[in-house]
Amino acid sequence: MPDEKSGLLERLKALVALVREAVIVAILLLLLLFPQTINSLLTKAGFTEASIAGFKWERELQDALQKTQDASQSVTKLEGQLQVASDQLEQIRASAPPVVQAQISGLSANIERTRSETRAVKDNLQNSLAVQQSIMQRVTPKRLEATKPSPPQR
Repeated sequence: MPDEKSGLLERLKALVALVREAVIVAILLLLLLFPQTINSLLTKAGFTEASIAGFKWERELQDALQKTQDASQSVTKLEGQLQVASDQLEQIRASAPPVVQAQISGLSANIERTRSETRAVKDNLQNSLAVQQSIMQRVTPKRLEATKPSPPQR
């Protein structure tokens, strides 16, 4: 009787090990055959990073970093456009009648408030970008180098 139980126990252990190995092989095959589908499913499920047999998913974090960089560049562009508009208003004001000069002063004040708000947004974006880059560096130092914005060309 004790031999039967130990033999059955050994067969159950072997079966569990066989099932485990089959599941691992199936997962690896799915990853190799359908990497985009698996990546899409994992990111939709909310995984920002997963490591399965050495493969990592971190697309969401990289996308957020890219979006923050794009937003920062857009704000910089808007800052320049506001400066041009302000300069143009000042040129017009110099040759305008007094009634128009008062209206232009009001517009100039609005533009200056908007420029101030734009600078605050830009500072927030830069801080957010620094935090995201720090997180990315901890996750994948080599990939961070590829996503860093290049220094301005002179």
